[in-house]
Amino acid sequence: MTRKPTELIPLMVRMPEALRRRLAKSAEENGRSLNGEVVWRLKQSIAVPQAQMTGEEKIEHAKALMDQGMNLLFATMKEGK
Repeated sequence: MTRKPTELIPLMVRMPEALRRRLAKSAEENGRSLNGEVVWRLKQSIAVPQAQMTGEEKIEHAKALMDQGMNLLFATMKEGK
């Protein structure tokens, strides 16, 4: 059976505890779950250059950047900086 590109697939990953802690801290700072942080970072690591993106991919990329910026802004405000 062929899977849909949007279908979520469970994946177990083994990693050092120190790396998991760093990812968890980053996830909290960015307002994401640990899973969300890992998925976001993986997407960024294989991202297509903007010149080669479809219109839909550009919109998704822009939304992700806006979300990251807003999360950083809120985290900064929360810290009282």
